[in-house]
Amino acid sequence: MFSIIICTYNGTRTIEKTIDHILAQEDYDNYIEQLIVVNNASDDETAALVKKYEQQNKLIYRYEEKPGLGNARRNGVDIARADWTVFVDDDNELDKNWIKTAANYIKEHPNISIFCGSVIPKLEFEPNDSERKCLCHHYSMLACTDLCRKDIDYSKKVSPFGGIIGAGMTVKTQYLKELIENGWIRQMGRTKNDTAAGDDGEISRFVTEKKRQKAGYCPQMIMEHNLPKERLQANYLLKLGKSLSIGSYYGQSLKRWYVLRRIKQVMKYAFSKSPYPLNSLEDKLWKQTRTVYFEMLRKDCLFFKNINKPQQKNVM
Repeated sequence: MFSIIICTYNGTRTIEKTIDHILAQEDYDNYIEQLIVVNNASDDETAALVKKYEQQNKLIYRYEEKPGLGNARRNGVDIARADWTVFVDDDNELDKNWIKTAANYIKEHPNISIFCGSVIPKLEFEPNDSERKCLCHHYSMLACTDLCRKDIDYSKKVSPFGGIIGAGMTVKTQYLKELIENGWIRQMGRTKNDTAAGDDGEISRFVTEKKRQKAGYCPQMIMEHNLPKERLQANYLLKLGKSLSIGSYYGQSLKRWYVLRRIKQVMKYAFSKSPYPLNSLEDKLWKQTRTVYFEMLRKDCLFFKNINKPQQKNVM
């Protein structure tokens, strides 16, 4: 029923936990046809750790030399053979009933072709007050839908993001194969030195807009996202915020009536000020987003959309 694809780059910190949590899934043999781990050009001991699991529990090891999460995902999709494909990051820990819950969700929602679940942060360190505050304000930037389990609204039918989150994104494999036939995605996602974003949304838009299929959200599917101390530092969040801003711009450029969307956004940024305290992290993020947006507009001359090579390093 499911082909699970874990894409990893230098994943020695968490990859074994991720694999172990998948292997511990309830009714593993009944639901999981393949567990595919794609090593995205790691230069640490990731390969050795993953290969310990090879030839057992349906695990298949793959190597992808081209940097970029999108390239690694395509590598895995190439050999995915189950009806459904699940994308899992190398720092995710799935609750033991995650796959079984996903299978039940599919049975209850036969018209759904892409969906995701809940993601909550799991800190790998004891945070100080500043780091706790930072997590409370910015957990959504760190690919988490909720701050903790008690915050999850199990009645929701749409993700708090309003769309499909990449961690735990579950897609009918046939549409991923069709996406490859169409040239795959333009935004290749995270690499060694780049926190680039937007690739998840591009996959989702292909399924929901190009193929006109329905998206869903199952909050009962819960996974934890392991976060090291560096993820709650201002420098990292500013870098991540810049990537998210660029990804959002390109996502908007792929939609219909994108010029009108741009004009509306320009009006917002031109005639409003940051609502946050001066020089706070939130203030810096807001101003950075505005600067990125205007710079991208300048490069595109407002009415055009140069979406083939969305490279962050040349912006600002």
